[in-house]
Amino acid sequence: MWPRGFFSEEDLKLPDLGAFVDMCVYIHQSVERKSRDYLEEMRRHNYVTPTSYLELLASFKILLKEKRVEIGSLRQKLQNGLDKLGTTAKDVAELEIKLIDMKPKLLVKITEVEALMAKIAVDKEDAEKTRVQVEQQSKEAEATAAECRTIKESADADLAEALPALDRALEALNLLKKTDIDEVKGFKKPTPGVVLTIECVAIMLGLKPVKKPDPNNLGKKLDDYWEAAQASPVMFKDAKVFVAGLTGYDRENIKEALIKIVETYTVKPEFQPDVIKNASTACYAMCMFCHAMVKFFYVSRSIEPKRQALKAAQDQLAITQGELAEANKKLADVSARVAALEEGHRKAVAETAFLKEEVDRC
Repeated sequence: MWPRGFFSEEDLKLPDLGAFVDMCVYIHQSVERKSRDYLEEMRRHNYVTPTSYLELLASFKILLKEKRVEIGSLRQKLQNGLDKLGTTAKDVAELEIKLIDMKPKLLVKITEVEALMAKIAVDKEDAEKTRVQVEQQSKEAEATAAECRTIKESADADLAEALPALDRALEALNLLKKTDIDEVKGFKKPTPGVVLTIECVAIMLGLKPVKKPDPNNLGKKLDDYWEAAQASPVMFKDAKVFVAGLTGYDRENIKEALIKIVETYTVKPEFQPDVIKNASTACYAMCMFCHAMVKFFYVSRSIEPKRQALKAAQDQLAITQGELAEANKKLADVSARVAALEEGHRKAVAETAFLKEEVDRC
């Protein structure tokens, strides 16, 4: 009964403790018998003591616990598998419902992707046509702009012939003081050069002469611009207004008839700036102004065709640039639309792939 007492110290939950005890006694005794046989045959001792018996019992307890843990683990795994199988039917039923719901959605998405692809292809073709149109109009605009620059440079080169003389005349006029004008105004007996200068300037300013009897031709009248200039508000009456009228003269709109009259003065040897300079500083500036206006008129007239060509080119450039701006806007709109469609296509493809993956998983 000794082993029975040993195992009763803890509950091993064995179904038949008696049979186990008999087995342990049998094992111990059989080892004792074999040990005696071993001594007789091999002349060597193998000691079997109560301690060996206790070690047998202890080893059994350890092995019993290990096997119970191992079997318990396997039993738990088996139970988990059975539980999982129990829930699988429910999961499969839910997945079948989900699959039935997703398949039509997948077909719709595939149709949407195909429609988007067709739309993108059409819009890309439209965008390409617009891009080609924009490039063509851009080249036309650049060519027209280059033509404008060429015409303007040519016209400016021609004007450069007249502008220095005009600039010198305007510079001289700007340097005039009220005292210079008053000096000319105060001449009691002006020299012929001064008279010619005042006459030419008065004609340029559109001044009407005072009619006086011609002492050398009875019944004839002489045009007296000197007296008219003395009383005119645009000449000697106000030196500031006078100089401003010359410096701000509308040279772009001079009439040819007026230039023809002024030219009868500018061709005279006695009406040259270097000659007039000796008579009066103020008249020198006025004489330079008259000569510069004649020169400017003829140069301006010679470049008039270039001006008209420039205007026509600039008008065409404005039209081309307007069309180019519209084409660029259209291209931007089409490109934005294509980008939006491609983004929608990307999302639709991603959703389709997700739905397909879900369907496959189901």
